[in-house]
Amino acid sequence: MRTLFREVGLTPDVLSAKPEKVRKILEKASRKQLSSETIDNLLQRAKTSIGTRQAEAVVNNQFRMIVDYLDFMDGQVEQINLELRCRMEALKSPIMSLGIGPELAATILAESGAVERFAGPREYAAFCGLDPSVRDSGDSIRGISHISKRGSPLLRWAMYMAAIAVYKKHRDFGKIYAGHTKQQPKGRRQKGHRYALSMRS
Repeated sequence: MRTLFREVGLTPDVLSAKPEKVRKILEKASRKQLSSETIDNLLQRAKTSIGTRQAEAVVNNQFRMIVDYLDFMDGQVEQINLELRCRMEALKSPIMSLGIGPELAATILAESGAVERFAGPREYAAFCGLDPSVRDSGDSIRGISHISKRGSPLLRWAMYMAAIAVYKKHRDFGKIYAGHTKQQPKGRRQKGHRYALSMRS
């Protein structure tokens, strides 16, 4: 879509004036998933659109400036990710050995610090807020419910995404995940057991 913004524009008149170019751009961007009928429909709607007819050149130039800014930001993100990868590889963190990408590994380390500083997996899970919460009344424990969700939500998100990567890449963790999911009703399976896999990882 950025190509469409940059090379044609997005106001009704310019879209209607260059139908073949718009068609080629949309077919390429959608990998030919958009049918000719759909593209024809979009072009017809552009002709009858009540969008602005004033200062179209200014509006389209603003769109192009926005696209150029997005391209610039994408380049910055790519450079940061490259630097993250180099730094994470230099650290030789055990997290990276699980096959987790540098962005997620860096997020986990930034939010929790080195995993070696925790006494064990239970303490680390508690810090992440992935330990089970316990509801009680007086001296009697009524049951174990959802995870406690203490601490950083960003850390829990990173652990959740890392768990998905781990169970897909490692056969042993995949077996653990498959074994747990068979024990629960279908509607409750995926999210809860990926959190459980985060704790085991």
